Formats: sequence, structure tokens, C-alpha cells
Amino acid sequence: MTPDLTRTFLDLGDATSRNLGFSHRDEVWVSYGEETITETNLLEIRRWHPEHVRVRTFPKQFEATNGADWEWHIVGLRRTLRMRVQVKRLRRTADYATLGFRLHCSLRSKY
Repeated sequence: MTPDLTRTFLDLGDATSRNLGFSHRDEVWVSYGEETITETNLLEIRRWHPEHVRVRTFPKQFEATNGADWEWHIVGLRRTLRMRVQVKRLRRTADYATLGFRLHCSLRSKY
């Protein structure tokens, strides 16, 4: 049975967090970078939800001009939520309490 999309996001978020924690251990010498994390998660989302999710990657030049690693279009019955996401992998010495972020969202009618 295929999990719902929310469950997939939660499971992948947990797996990503665990992998990041593991990759930060002193005895582990594996880089777990932004591109690996992004590609792995997008592939798994597409694998589990092919009827609801389409994936198309941005060329490097496009990412450089729009600042996004990926873009979401969540389509509802009357509105579509569009989000651009830029991924950043934290340094292992990062102070999580001082992280800043910006959120820009716009809702537009499909009509």
C-alpha cells in the first residue's frame, strides 16, 4: 500500500536527518551533500507517488539565476501554491538556534 504524500514527507525528513547526523560522526568519512539529499528525496517522492508527482530538474544555469534547487506546484481545486526551495546543508558546527530563513509564498487562482 502506498503511503500518503504527507507520510512520505515525514519519513524522508526523518531519514535525511538521521543520515546527516550519521555523516557528521567523526568515524564516518562520507560526504552527504545538498545535491545528494535533493536528488535522493525527489526520486523517492516520485517513486512512491508517480500519479501525483512529476519531477523535472533545473539546469545549473537556471538555478544560478532563480536561486532555487527545486520548485513545487501544489495544485488544489481552486488555487495553486507555488514554492521555490533552496537547499543548504548545515555545517556540523552550526548553531541551530541562530538560523535565519525567508519564506515567500503566493497563492494564485487557476482561473
